[in-house]
Amino acid sequence: MNPGRRRGRVSIGIESGEDVIRVYPEDLDSYRRFATLTLGLNESTVKGHLTVLRKFLRFTRGRVTGEKIAEFVAMYRDRPIGTQHNVGKALRRFFRDYLQRPDLLEGIKFNWAAPPPRYQSVPTLEEVREGFLALNRTDQKVAYLLLATTGLRKSEVLALRPEHIVWEYRAVIPRIDRRTKRTGITFFNREAEAWLKYYMETERPEDAEPLVPISEKGFRKIWPRASKRAGVKITPQVLRVWFAVQLRMAGVPDSFVDIFQGRAPKSVLARYYTPVGVRELKEVYDRAGLEVGIPLPDLKGDSQYTTGGPHASHDEGNQGK
Repeated sequence: MNPGRRRGRVSIGIESGEDVIRVYPEDLDSYRRFATLTLGLNESTVKGHLTVLRKFLRFTRGRVTGEKIAEFVAMYRDRPIGTQHNVGKALRRFFRDYLQRPDLLEGIKFNWAAPPPRYQSVPTLEEVREGFLALNRTDQKVAYLLLATTGLRKSEVLALRPEHIVWEYRAVIPRIDRRTKRTGITFFNREAEAWLKYYMETERPEDAEPLVPISEKGFRKIWPRASKRAGVKITPQVLRVWFAVQLRMAGVPDSFVDIFQGRAPKSVLARYYTPVGVRELKEVYDRAGLEVGIPLPDLKGDSQYTTGGPHASHDEGNQGK
């Protein structure tokens, strides 16, 4: 065997006339650093790549050829199109960018025809409300409401910072540089506004960077608790689908739902990155009348929290009494 060149423990050469790469599990640690520092991928994306690559190494037992790559990819032909995309991205990053061997990927079809969409059960308004009522912690309630009323992905909600909120319009403009997912312009309803402002005034740590600095453990506890009380499965993805269904049932065109959920092309989104554009989108969002129907927070046990601003006077809700 001609050992060829090496990158970490990876050996590249010729075995019995075949172009063979020997890859070892510890090589993935080197790839992790490369993907993070050189490619600039975020942690969750790199973690997803490593999951695919570990499965690939188990499948090939570390002895990699172009034919083995094609066989591995073909195993995913009946899987959801998103899974197919993720497998393709992980393999391309590893072999094309990290090992600089794009030739091994030539002729491989990474994305097969998408299978027919599966029937997906969506919770009712009452079930989403019950899921909220199962929560005791304010940060969990805020995270739940933001997911339900903005249509954002879990990662987007957890990455939000106070500067991404335009309070005048109840708007969320993430301005997050994401290589693999688009972001849009969306809004939250008055229920989420009240709980978010209450949380920011009473419980949110002053030195926190995220808008809702909830721990991963605290976030994970939301879903079994909410699902048990609601009697149906509730997850961040389920709330994202529920949001889209509610807006469509209220007559919101799909093109606007795509903007709210970060699926619109940049050329379309650019037209709304102005105060006039944001006002137009807010009018569309508000006309849908999205409400969960949950109680608003109280301050000092005798005053319903108002929606006047993060530091608004709490006497506003008692005017005229």
